[in-house]
Amino acid sequence: INLPPIDWLFGPFALRAKHAPLWLSYTGTSYDAQIIPCVQGIRHGIVTTSLNIDFKARAEMKAMEEGDIDFLTKRLKQLEIWEGMIDRAWKDTLMPLPPPFVDAGSFF
Repeated sequence: INLPPIDWLFGPFALRAKHAPLWLSYTGTSYDAQIIPCVQGIRHGIVTTSLNIDFKARAEMKAMEEGDIDFLTKRLKQLEIWEGMIDRAWKDTLMPLPPPFVDAGSFF
C-alpha cells in the first residue's frame, strides 16, 4: 500500500462534508472512531494528507505526561489496541461506502 506520510495520532482532523457518512456510520466509541474510518476511506480511494500545525504543548502538560508512569502505560495500551484495530481495518472485507456518498475525491 502506497500511503502519503500521515500523522495518524495527531488529534484534529478535517474532511469534506460529502465524506461524513463514512465517519457517521462507524460504530466505534473511542480513538478508533477517527482512525478506522480514515483507513476505510483510504481503501476506497479517498485521498488523504497531513498538514503541519505549529503546535507546542504547554511545558506543564509535557512534563506531566513525560514523567508519569501511569500516563505512559495508558499510551502504550492505546497503541497495542490500535495496532490490532488498524491491522484488521486494512485486512477485513471492505465495507461499501454508506449512502449518500458522492465520490472518492480528496479530503481537501
